[in-house]
Amino acid sequence: MVYQLKAADEFDSILEKNHVVVADFFAEWCGPCRAIAPKVESMEKDYTELPAENSTTAPVTNLETGDAGVPPPDTLQPPANSEVLTAEATVSSPKKEKIKFVKVDVDSLSELSARMDVTAMPTFLIFVNGRLHKTIIGANAPLLKNSVQDALVEYVK
Repeated sequence: MVYQLKAADEFDSILEKNHVVVADFFAEWCGPCRAIAPKVESMEKDYTELPAENSTTAPVTNLETGDAGVPPPDTLQPPANSEVLTAEATVSSPKKEKIKFVKVDVDSLSELSARMDVTAMPTFLIFVNGRLHKTIIGANAPLLKNSVQDALVEYVK
């Protein structure tokens, strides 16, 4: 679920902790905002389920032997003609996340909306490494998706 900011000071913190930030400035009474909301939720799910940039794949350690994914030779031998599977786990360091989607209620956080020069709803602001990359005014899901992909490519450069 897309995180809805509760206070304006959260915004700067989110910009610092994420490489790409997609901010959805909306109003509860805005019909187009309500219409695009499920699409934004879907995009958030699609993009945040990508592996984190600082993740590494490591073998799972056998707790009994301390071996990294390799059981002792005399135990757990697979039957002949069977496929041997190995387990892996994802380990992440506490660095910047790749992408974060947030919602900003323009009525509740009017000072943040004014600071960001938001005058129409919905407005999507896409930031790359803390800098404004793209502004989208209106409920245009294909343009938003293309712009998010473009921001991810820009972040990689």
